[in-house]
Order: sequence, then C-alpha cells, then structure tokens
Amino acid sequence: EDNPDETYKYLVIDEPEQHLHPSLYIKVAKILKKISTQGIKVIIATHSPIVMAYPNAGIYVLNEQGYSKVNYEETEHYQITKTFLDAPDRMLKVLMDED
Repeated sequence: EDNPDETYKYLVIDEPEQHLHPSLYIKVAKILKKISTQGIKVIIATHSPIVMAYPNAGIYVLNEQGYSKVNYEETEHYQITKTFLDAPDRMLKVLMDED
C-alpha cells in the first residue's frame, strides 16, 4: 500500500530470512525496495550475508562496545560464509574434528 501522507516512518523486521527459502530473498528485497521508495526507513536485524548484500545498505554491527557501521565484506557473517564456500572440505574438517 502507498504511503502518500507519510503515516509510516519505519519498518522494522527481525530476521526476515527465518523460514524463508533463499530463492525468495530477492523477492523480499524487491518489496522492501518499493517500501523504501515511499519514504519509509527499513531496518532489518539479520544474520544472513545474502540479506546484508542489499545494494547501498547501511550495515551496523552491535557488540559489547556498542555499534559501528561496517562494510559488507567486514562482517563476520560474510567472512565465515566466504571461507566455507571457498573451501568446504577444509571447513567441514575443522568443524567435525573433535577437540
């Protein structure tokens, strides 16, 4: 629905990837883009590197020191996923080795 009188200022979504097949992430992104063009700020809490890859997204990391803006490639989620995809056998060995 349109937002002509700017009734809505924010849309806050917690982990939209939950229970959603990755192939549908792009459809959700298109819907969120349409919403954001209506003057609504979209705020998403996510652990998904796919969701974080949204073009021109401001990514903030929250930790014990507070929060800070980071680049996509600096996120732990991106780094772990990339490392796994670059060498799945090595990562599975690390994960499966007993301590």
